Amino acid sequence: MIYVVDAKPGDGKSSAAITMINEASEEKRFLYITPYLTEVERIQACCPEKQFVQPQEDDPCKSIDIKKQLRQRRNIVSTHALFQRFDAEVIRLVKKGGYTMIMDEVATVAEVEEITYWDLKHILKHFAHVDPETSLLIWDKTAYRGIFEDIKQAAERKSLWIYGAGSKHPAAVHIVSPGVFEAFEDVYLLTYMFNGQVQKYYFDFFHLPYSRKWVEKDGDCYRFSDKPVESPGLDYKSLIHICRNRKLNEIGHAKTALSKAWYTANQNTGKIDQMRRNLANFSRNICGAKSNQILWTIFKRYHNEVKGKGYSKGFIPCNIRATNQYRDRDCVAYPINRYLNPVVKNFFAQAGVIVDDDAYALSEMLQFIWRSAIRDGKPINVYVPSSRMRRLLEKWIAENSVS
Repeated sequence: MIYVVDAKPGDGKSSAAITMINEASEEKRFLYITPYLTEVERIQACCPEKQFVQPQEDDPCKSIDIKKQLRQRRNIVSTHALFQRFDAEVIRLVKKGGYTMIMDEVATVAEVEEITYWDLKHILKHFAHVDPETSLLIWDKTAYRGIFEDIKQAAERKSLWIYGAGSKHPAAVHIVSPGVFEAFEDVYLLTYMFNGQVQKYYFDFFHLPYSRKWVEKDGDCYRFSDKPVESPGLDYKSLIHICRNRKLNEIGHAKTALSKAWYTANQNTGKIDQMRRNLANFSRNICGAKSNQILWTIFKRYHNEVKGKGYSKGFIPCNIRATNQYRDRDCVAYPINRYLNPVVKNFFAQAGVIVDDDAYALSEMLQFIWRSAIRDGKPINVYVPSSRMRRLLEKWIAENSVS
C-alpha cells in the first residue's frame, strides 16, 4: 500500500519515519530514499540497531551495489538518484525481500529526455522501435554498446515513452516504471502539498492507489497516525514579509513573466540585467542582508547571467527539498514563475490526468521558501516579483495563518 504523509516541512515526518523503523521487528526490511547524503548519514546515526548500509552509486553501465545489499536483505538508505536507476532485477529482489520503502520527498518520476529528431531517427532505424500501442521505446539490439547507452538502459527498464517519432519534433518522456512502487509491501511518501506534485499525477496515471497518513506528537517523539491531525499553524501574515516595492516587482507584472520561456526570450533585451540589479537592491537595501543571510534561486541555465555581488553565494537550485542546511537564512528571493514542462503535462493529459498549474507552482515555491528560517517559525523577507507567484503565496498565507 502507498501512504502519503502530507505535512509542512518541520512537522516531524522524517522523525516519525525513524520512530517506525526503530520500533519495527527485526525481520522487517526498509529502503529509505532521501535527496541528500546528509540525510543518509542521519538515518544511519538515528537507527543504529538496524545497521543501514549505503550502496555504492556506480556508473549506471555497471552492476550497482544495491543488488548485493538486497540479496543480503540489508536495510538500505540511498539517494533519489540511485532510485531512478532501479531495473527489473532490483524490482525482483525488493519484492522477494519484502521491503518497505520510505521516500523522503517526491522523486523525479517523470521528466523530458533530451533527444534530437536525428538521433531518434538513427536509433529507430538501427537499434529500437516504438510500440504502437503503448508508445514505449523497445530496444532490439541487446548487444549494443555506444553513445546511446543511457537511452538503451531506459528502454530496457520500460521507462522511455516516445511521442511523434515520425515528426520533426519528437518528444521523449522518461518515466519511472510503476513496477518499482508495486514491488514494495508498503511505501511511505513524506512530502507537502502532494496534490500539486508530479508524483500525484504519476500515481493517478498508472492507477496506483494511495491513502493518507498524518503525523502526531507523542511525548518527545513523532509517530504516523491513521487519524487526521491538525498541523500546528503560525501567524504567517506576521512572519512572511513579501516585498511590495512597485519598482522591483514591475518586471514580473505579466502573467507569464519570469517563466523559463521568458528568460530565454529576454536574453538580449536587458531584462535579465535588470533582474540582477533587482536582486542586489532587494538583498542590500530592502533586507540589509549579509551574504550568509540570503537564499535565492534561478533556472539553472541562467545562473551565471543573474548572479551578482553580495548575494551569489546564497544560490540553491529551485527544486531543492528536504534539507535543513539553510534554516538560518531570512532573506529569500524567488524570481521565477513555475510551470510544469508542457511535454510532461501533455503526457498525463492524454490519459485524462489534468495538471493543476497553480497547485504545482505553489507547491514548488513553498518547498523552496521552507528551506529558510520560516521552518523554525522565524520571520523572513521574501522577494517574489512574478505577479502570478506572489498572488499564489498571498492566498496561501491568508488561508493558512493562525492569529
